[in-house]
Amino acid sequence: CWWCASRGVWRIGRCAARGLYSVFGPELHLEPNAVGMSWIDVMGFEIEVLAGMPKVIALGRPLALEYSDGWFSGDDKQEMFDLLRQGPYSAFVDLKAEELRWRPLADIRNFSVSWTNLLFVSEVRT
Repeated sequence: CWWCASRGVWRIGRCAARGLYSVFGPELHLEPNAVGMSWIDVMGFEIEVLAGMPKVIALGRPLALEYSDGWFSGDDKQEMFDLLRQGPYSAFVDLKAEELRWRPLADIRNFSVSWTNLLFVSEVRT
C-alpha cells in the first residue's frame, strides 16, 4: 500500500518487509542473529552478496535468491555451492516450479532454468 511504501515497509502476505535503510539507518549495521530470512534479488550479483554474508550463512537461516542460467556459469554455480555449504544448508527448492520438490544442495551445480527464485534451507521438514 502507499502508506507502507512511503515509510519503507512492504507487505508480503502477513509479514512486513522493510528496506535496510529504514531499519538500520545509513550505517547498515546488522547482527547476524537478527536475520530471520534473507531474500537476495540483485540481478546477477547474488554470489557477491553471498560472499559478503558469511556470518548469516553460518546460521543457516532460510535464504531465497533470484536465479537465472544467464547469470550463472558452471564456475558460478560451483562458487554458490561452496559459499552455501559453509553453512548448514542441505536443500533447495525452485519456487516457480509447477511441482515444488526439495533437491539436495549439491544439485545446484547442475541446476538449469531460464529464470526463477530458489529457496535454500538447512533442514527439510515434511
